[in-house]
Amino acid sequence: MKRTTPRGTTAIGLTLLALALAGCGGGGGGSSGSSTSGTGTTSTTSNGAALLAAYTPPADIVADVQTNYTGPAFSTYNSGLASNCENPSKVSSTVIVTPNAVVFSAGASLKAQELAADLLEQAIPQIRADFGLPSSGVAFDGTHRISLCVDPAMGQSAGETGTGVTGQTGTGVGPVMQVMSADAASFDQRYPGATSYSAPVGQSYADLFVHETTHAAVYSLTEPFLGPETFFQEGLATTLSHLPLGSKASILAAVQASDLLSTSNANSDMNAYPVYEATMTYVTSTAAGGLGYGMTNIPAFLATFKAQAETACAQAIPNGLTPTAAQTVGLPTGQYNTCMGAPGVIDSRLTAAFDSAWNATFKDNGGATPLYLHTADSADSLESTLYQRLSGFLQ
Repeated sequence: MKRTTPRGTTAIGLTLLALALAGCGGGGGGSSGSSTSGTGTTSTTSNGAALLAAYTPPADIVADVQTNYTGPAFSTYNSGLASNCENPSKVSSTVIVTPNAVVFSAGASLKAQELAADLLEQAIPQIRADFGLPSSGVAFDGTHRISLCVDPAMGQSAGETGTGVTGQTGTGVGPVMQVMSADAASFDQRYPGATSYSAPVGQSYADLFVHETTHAAVYSLTEPFLGPETFFQEGLATTLSHLPLGSKASILAAVQASDLLSTSNANSDMNAYPVYEATMTYVTSTAAGGLGYGMTNIPAFLATFKAQAETACAQAIPNGLTPTAAQTVGLPTGQYNTCMGAPGVIDSRLTAAFDSAWNATFKDNGGATPLYLHTADSADSLESTLYQRLSGFLQ
């Protein structure tokens, strides 16, 4: 099934919709170094099997299936993710190698694996267009495919009532992603009553791939460095996947209840997603009250962050040291990332680099002054004044 739902960022709606549950989301882009998605409530209606039975994989995806794959194994590198596709006893030898991804299965059916490859390949050109990236080349950096694990064990209940982890993305040598398969036992709980993989907009199975692939794009453009903060990662992913916002009152209440822009914030619970989405919409939107930075300028900001991260963390490889591929990807030959520590942990130098890049890039007051990010930077920072800014921006 090809997705036909139109998407884009040129006309971001500011009308806020009341929700009983959130759609595909993300998280953990902070201290965990990975991004996690979850979806909604439980249901007694089972449509997942019928949807998958009705799905016909495109010919190009079928042609990409390798039944006895001999290429590099799936790896989560230093991302902090744990994946069944790293377990030789669980991962299938049938792998789908598409132009932009290598799609593994940890027990999903071939059709569910083909569907995941299809939806990922559809998400990539949308995100390229949203970010103003080249329409050709491999994935987002022109070189490294996305590694995707399709796992029927995902989607089981998590800490939040009625939700489960349906997708995660981390950084490696090229992004590392895993998603709940369409034949997972939890599919009908996460997408109750679903009659399409592409509806409802912002809360569909296809939107899960848009969300996670947005994280993959950010990681591709900043490898080998972690550092983009949780609100930024999740705000971009929820905006591009069109997650419906909650009410203005609920967003402002969440802002008052917790400092979601703090450097120590790693809240990836779905109750925080509307704040992240509203914040990044405010920063990028050209609508009345928005700062108008524009999604197509995000790669330039990430390039500024990466340059500052290189200054802080990249060093010549000393004699006798053989760094891992994940420490050298994206760096000039002969250099490695000294800020890589325990899996998924973000070095304080990278946090400082993100803050510095933000302060040098984003503008306030019609471009007249910097839009400082954190309270430590300015009393008029985005963190310090988020409530007032969103109160004036949201309708």
